[in-house]
Amino acid sequence: MTGFAPIWPPTAENIQAAARALAEGRLVAFPTETVYGLGGDATNEHAVAAIFEAKGRPRFNPLIIHFADRDAARREVRFDDRAEALADVFWPGPLTLVLPRTADSRIALLAIRLEFLFDDWLWLIDPIGRRIVETSTAMVVNWQIPMLL
Repeated sequence: MTGFAPIWPPTAENIQAAARALAEGRLVAFPTETVYGLGGDATNEHAVAAIFEAKGRPRFNPLIIHFADRDAARREVRFDDRAEALADVFWPGPLTLVLPRTADSRIALLAIRLEFLFDDWLWLIDPIGRRIVETSTAMVVNWQIPMLL
């Protein structure tokens, strides 16, 4: 790690700078309802790779994609009746669904979420017509922890 980025308050100027960074394929850290997230453009393979690299995250541990609304999510993944019912009850909120991609999806990842963000940061979900892929900024020491599949 070479250093730390500045922490910027959510002013209009800073939000525009962060949106430009996302459009350029760079990463942005932001607060969500559950974690501080490290995010990038989900349609940019270099931004996605940069998240895995920054975290030292193994490729078997997928990232979550955040959408502005369910209609935006439907353009990328297929909802069945069970997913619709869960989303009706728990979205927006910290529920992650793993769903199959649509045939024309530009995103290779499948885990999606419609989450509450702090009001000032709502722009981050889709500021430039893209989807945001995100993971916690917390570092994990041992990736060997068993996962339920």
